[in-house]
Amino acid sequence: MTELHKTFVHVGEFCSRTEFLKPIKSISNEAIEVKSSLMHAIDLLKKSLPKNTLSNLDFYHSKGAIFYPKVPWISIVASGNLPKRNLSTTICFARNGEGIVCGVLLPSMRVLDHETINRTNNSKFIDVNGTNTPTKYNNNFVNPVDIYFSEFSDQKLLLHITRSIDLMNSLETGKRA
Repeated sequence: MTELHKTFVHVGEFCSRTEFLKPIKSISNEAIEVKSSLMHAIDLLKKSLPKNTLSNLDFYHSKGAIFYPKVPWISIVASGNLPKRNLSTTICFARNGEGIVCGVLLPSMRVLDHETINRTNNSKFIDVNGTNTPTKYNNNFVNPVDIYFSEFSDQKLLLHITRSIDLMNSLETGKRA
């Protein structure tokens, strides 16, 4: 198991432990630990992705204002943008800890005219819906890929992230045209 895989599984274990618990405060030890794992995952992604892909991009991770979200995430956006208002390449962790969904995600705080995939029509999908509307991610992906931790591959993830960043950039360019 690679370091990236282990780090992602650690976040998944947090999700599995907390899926049915009452909300966890963002300042709790458990939330601080998972945020540390997300920061470590970002560092690993930055080291693993092609350097030319990373220019003019910013990385963010879920933090939670008062309570930590049920669906942790890592987002990559154009420099100066925020994930909640712009297209992003995002990795969402399953509520039950079984895996991740990765792809271009439409922002929850803004309506953009891009077609998304209705993932919930499939009989088997990784659930990445949070508890309230801004954190319901299942059907907001343009090009989702579900990756179960039991089938995790760094190469598959990194390739899809790279392709998603390219797609995000082309959609952003098309939006401005």
